[in-house]
Amino acid sequence: MTEKRLLSFIITEGVLAVILGLCLLILPKMTMLTFGFILSITFIIYGGYRIISSVLTRNYSMYFMLNFFAGVILLLSGGILFFAPVVDVMLISSALGVYFILTSLSVSAFGIRGSGIIEGQKLLFILSSFEIIWSLIVITTLSSSALWLAGIIAGFDFIFSGIAFINVYFLTNNKAI
Repeated sequence: MTEKRLLSFIITEGVLAVILGLCLLILPKMTMLTFGFILSITFIIYGGYRIISSVLTRNYSMYFMLNFFAGVILLLSGGILFFAPVVDVMLISSALGVYFILTSLSVSAFGIRGSGIIEGQKLLFILSSFEIIWSLIVITTLSSSALWLAGIIAGFDFIFSGIAFINVYFLTNNKAI
């Protein structure tokens, strides 16, 4: 895989994450049922993308299995929510907390591994710190409203991740010119 192809995956993930994050925060959520469906569709799309991209970019990721398992957890959480939108909130919140931890480790490893290839490692480490904080918030606030909180935090995470990856793309692309 070339650096140009890796950059195309980075910008694609960045744009997809921003769009999905905005969908989580902007789309109307009148009931827990509609919120569960919006959250499930978002998780299925982003989890599927994370699985595919982790396999295709495994040469550039130090621990691509972390990225792969994060995608699997997100995909499974989305599937559970899709088929039963009002489920045990603790299960989904716990899975989302584990997803944030795995993603934090994966982003950190990507920043370390790509130090000679990509620019913007500081952004990736800041993002990794936010994801650890979000995982602690989601895991420690397992109440009846935790799904709403988890969904809002996931929306912000997707937006921040997308912005970080878009910035990494532009910083790296400008370095190459």
